[in-house]
Amino acid sequence: DYAGYIGTGQQVDTLRGAALALDWLGGIAPGSALAGMDPQAFRDHDLYVRLMQEVEAQGGGMNVSLLSMLPRALAAPEYRLPDYRRWLDGANRGSGPMWAEYLARDPLADVPAMPVPMLLISGASDWNTPVPLAREWFGTVEAPEGKWMEVFDASGHAPFLTETDRFVETVRSFAAETVRSRLRPDAP
Repeated sequence: DYAGYIGTGQQVDTLRGAALALDWLGGIAPGSALAGMDPQAFRDHDLYVRLMQEVEAQGGGMNVSLLSMLPRALAAPEYRLPDYRRWLDGANRGSGPMWAEYLARDPLADVPAMPVPMLLISGASDWNTPVPLAREWFGTVEAPEGKWMEVFDASGHAPFLTETDRFVETVRSFAAETVRSRLRPDAP
């Protein structure tokens, strides 16, 4: 039912991601109360939220402020004002009640093969969903229809907001290649 898979800020393994974020945090903010903690401690949702807030404060998160996103969001023709409330509800639902499912999700273990073409787009300074884990999954996943990965050097967790033109061009190129290869299976 899918023509392709595009993962942006691809979550792979939450606790291994927390370990990588802690290593990064220890290097840039060694005085942080969280630096040096056991990554297993971040099974606790509230502690994990604190880690992500610290990562964000140190420049390893979205890389774009909520305030700067507001005008773009309000100008988007795809959304109406009630949709933003739904988005906040969804963000809160994923961050809290679905925490156990989020911790259990691991594409390295659960998705060894991708039956459709796949594209991963990551921001180089994203320590929310660290690039090394996305690369690891990318390197191991079997994708007979093809796989591509792009790391955006000037981005964090939201490359579609920080490098919009490159993001759009990358997705368009992927879509065009996916359509072309499906129309002509013998295409190089």
